[in-house]
Amino acid sequence: MDSSAPFWGLSPGQITGKDASEILGSISMAAFLCLLTISDQRAELLQFPQLITNYQRQSADSLSMAFLFVWLLGDVSNLLGGIVNHIAPASLAVSAYLCVSDSTLICQCLYYNHLSRKRIQETATMSQERQPLISTDIEDTGDVAPHHASASGIEAFPSSHDGGRDVNASIFHWRYSVVCIVLVQLAGVAGWALLYKAGILTNSLYAFTAKADDSKSAVEVFGSVLGYFGALCYLCARVPQIVKNYRGRSCAGLAPLFLFLSILGNLMYGLSVIAYNQEREYLLTSLPWLFGSLGTILEDCVILLQVWMYR
Repeated sequence: MDSSAPFWGLSPGQITGKDASEILGSISMAAFLCLLTISDQRAELLQFPQLITNYQRQSADSLSMAFLFVWLLGDVSNLLGGIVNHIAPASLAVSAYLCVSDSTLICQCLYYNHLSRKRIQETATMSQERQPLISTDIEDTGDVAPHHASASGIEAFPSSHDGGRDVNASIFHWRYSVVCIVLVQLAGVAGWALLYKAGILTNSLYAFTAKADDSKSAVEVFGSVLGYFGALCYLCARVPQIVKNYRGRSCAGLAPLFLFLSILGNLMYGLSVIAYNQEREYLLTSLPWLFGSLGTILEDCVILLQVWMYR
């Protein structure tokens, strides 16, 4: 490669703020993509993406539908508001990806929840038909039912006194987390490089122009309202988890690496918005998206602190 163009045809002096925004946005998308590869219960080192995990288990009972709907609502609001207010295209691409992934997870949850209800109904019907035999067995061996209930509970919710604590401790190991974060950043840069080399990224996408005054049209105000609403959805979605951890004095099943990737994704998202344009009007217009990303980082740090305190 020509020494005058060491970075995919760009010298360091040729990398503009728009290029930096695209690179940061690509890293953000890579972080959110890898975020779905961390198991919500086991947090093992090697996991399939969440969609594939749900498919293999034929169940999505570990995912909160309310959380997914709030998250999707925030992503849709962020995307629509960003389009109206001409936020950095790289940030819009991240929002669009999150909308697609959230929608897919919700559809998967609805489908598997429907199958789960059918299985429960079939089991209840069979239990009623065999009720006399089961009642006799329970009277003869009174500890059988509690034993099965306990085993089922351990399978569904790993206790912090069992393997959950050991698994979380291994994931929390800083060297493993650092390696994963570095790899995610490299993957994001490589993804941007491929798109840039293919000519997919062009300056024609950028259309933000500053106005002579600070006036805003009704459409722009509506876009800002959508942005603030999306930020509120993101911030409110994590509050129940923080309260749950505090009341139970436990973070069993939460993978610290999941939080690290979330922090990385939101940090790169916010930086991509700033790198795109540093004009005062643009930054003021982008405040809702910056509040959403930076506020989420603070909440993830609180949860990360809880993981350390309740380990």
